[in-house]
Amino acid sequence: MQNGSQGTYMLRECVVKGSDNTGNGTLAISVRTADAVKHYRLEWDGSQYTFATDTFPSVQALVDHFDSCPTVGSQGVRTRLAYPYPRVVNEFASYETVSP
Repeated sequence: MQNGSQGTYMLRECVVKGSDNTGNGTLAISVRTADAVKHYRLEWDGSQYTFATDTFPSVQALVDHFDSCPTVGSQGVRTRLAYPYPRVVNEFASYETVSP
């Protein structure tokens, strides 16, 4: 995601070291802003997701909202969720040798 376009986002299960929250529905969303990749936690209470002070009935509702209403990214630059990060990223079969 570091080399992605501004507005590229990825949703994933949120796992906190030393915590037993695996499988409870809590997600993390990573968003490529103008100058960094920001990570946010989406809390699930069994019926809705909470992001900051906003609540959404589904992940799709959250993505739709922030596609049309940009969220604050870094340094006050607003970023909209525009491009889902691909599930499969094609890697090169081989890389050139880099000499010192």
